[in-house]
Amino acid sequence: MGEVTDKLKAAGNKAAGAVKEGIGKATDNERMEAEG
Repeated sequence: MGEVTDKLKAAGNKAAGAVKEGIGKATDNERMEAEG
């Protein structure tokens, strides 16, 4: 069961990173883009 939880967390982190990167690009915010 822990493996499934880890996979879900990883997928969530990846999605959050993609969102941050997109916002950084849209707002020309290099710091946020780098965080993503």
